[in-house]
Amino acid sequence: MFDNFKHMYFSVSGGKDSSVMLQLAAQVARKRGRTFDVLYIDLEAQYKATIEHIEELREQNKDVIHCFYWVCLPLSLRNAVSVIQPKWVCWDEENKKKWVRSLPKNKDVVHIKNYPDEWKWFKSGMEFEEFILYFAEWYSHKHGIAAAGIGIRSDESLNRFATITSDRKERFQDYGWTTRVRLGVRPIDVYNFYPIYDWRTEDIWGAVSLLNLSYNRVYELMYKNGLSIHEQRLCQPYGDDQRNGLDQFRYIEPETWEKVLNRVHGVNFGNIYARTSLLGNIKSEKPNSMTWEQYAVFLLESLGLYAPELRDHYYRKIKTFLDWYEKQESVSLQEIEDEADSKLESSKKVASWRRIARAIEKNDFWMKRLSFSQTKRDVEKLHELKNKYRNIIFAKDTDDKHLKQVAEQLNDGEIKMKYEIFRGDYDRSKFYSLMGKFFAEKEFRKVFPYLSNEDGRVWIVVIEKEDVHGFTTFINRKNYLDLGYTFGSSKQLENDLLSLRFNIVQEEYPHSPLKAALQNKDELAYWLDHGFEVEKETTNYYFVKKEEKNDE
Repeated sequence: MFDNFKHMYFSVSGGKDSSVMLQLAAQVARKRGRTFDVLYIDLEAQYKATIEHIEELREQNKDVIHCFYWVCLPLSLRNAVSVIQPKWVCWDEENKKKWVRSLPKNKDVVHIKNYPDEWKWFKSGMEFEEFILYFAEWYSHKHGIAAAGIGIRSDESLNRFATITSDRKERFQDYGWTTRVRLGVRPIDVYNFYPIYDWRTEDIWGAVSLLNLSYNRVYELMYKNGLSIHEQRLCQPYGDDQRNGLDQFRYIEPETWEKVLNRVHGVNFGNIYARTSLLGNIKSEKPNSMTWEQYAVFLLESLGLYAPELRDHYYRKIKTFLDWYEKQESVSLQEIEDEADSKLESSKKVASWRRIARAIEKNDFWMKRLSFSQTKRDVEKLHELKNKYRNIIFAKDTDDKHLKQVAEQLNDGEIKMKYEIFRGDYDRSKFYSLMGKFFAEKEFRKVFPYLSNEDGRVWIVVIEKEDVHGFTTFINRKNYLDLGYTFGSSKQLENDLLSLRFNIVQEEYPHSPLKAALQNKDELAYWLDHGFEVEKETTNYYFVKKEEKNDE
């Protein structure tokens, strides 16, 4: 690029790939006494750590950066979270009160009130991809033929890379890792360069380490959250991978999470999540801008982001309800009224979208408001959900007497044991005064031959009157969580400890694969029931694993 072009810019996102690309370009520019420009499109709903890293790159490389285009303009972006609002516009002035962040205050920020006069091609709400192309065209008009550095790697985005660099595209001097930019069918005097296209993830982090490069600290948080270096992505919160995107915000920057949720929808989305139990009443109200049908769909979408099983349960009930009205009353889906006479709705004599929305809003698990009754399968479903969601329902959170009874049954077996967790920089002398016998005494060494206490291992110990009645342990390995031995003075206590450990690791490491080694075949059924599968079997052990499920 530096050999052949006088002017160039590098597109950065704050992610590891474009960050490394920019810093390597800065090193070359210093050696050659050159400068370059940078394009950063700030999409508003960003991690604080990402913004801090962009500021860091801007400051560290200001000696070789001529213009830093920090774009905070209202651009139209995909919103895969909702069928009601399939697009959202970042930095739109009409929704300024809902912005996830305030506009950055540095001098390089380009916003709706100060963008260059020559950007006559810019239109508020234009597509993100459209902006990139028009920017390239403007840049070439201003500087002549130019190059643009793009941080895409083939092993991370093979399909996208193959499309960009296909044989049908015009290249620069026939280099396979370049392509000429086109605006529609019109060629532009800008060539995209992909200087790290053949790098692996290990190469990226190797460069960071060997060359002492700066990096986005959000990756450290992702790693602590159980994501391997190959799984880490700076997901957009409302993109096609929206569940992962929203979950990442939730675990990595919980203080930003509710702002991200509230940003797109016209409803206080956070209140749908802020309940003591999953089946507690939803404290939201239909906005005036929505119909009751739209509100019902919105509520289902919202529940689906948190608990897809619950969304699907309600969907099946609603579909049966609508099918019944079509067959028995000859009322088609298109003929369902948005709202009907309130007395007829209350007496369950008419179908309406308001009636459906109210049922979801009240989290009516049996859907009695839609004339369903409690079934055996519904109760079984609640027990299944309890295995995954500890807070599925508490008796105090429902007025339905049948649901209250089931809630009491579900929570009757809640773990009431007293336990202590040893992790990090804990008191080793206290730990070994309690646990020493399990490491040293012959009877326990036979049962736990590989018991060890390496750095990073977490211990959950049940203590009664300074005596250990049970323990369980786990450790975060490089690419998975290793679930170690579990011991209980009774079978019930052992099962309680297993459940407690499952709950802890699922909350702390929701994306991490799980592995365990079992000595007793009788234990196998328990693990298989919890979604594990046998990975390997030896004479003395069953090795089981549970991979990350994207739809969970």
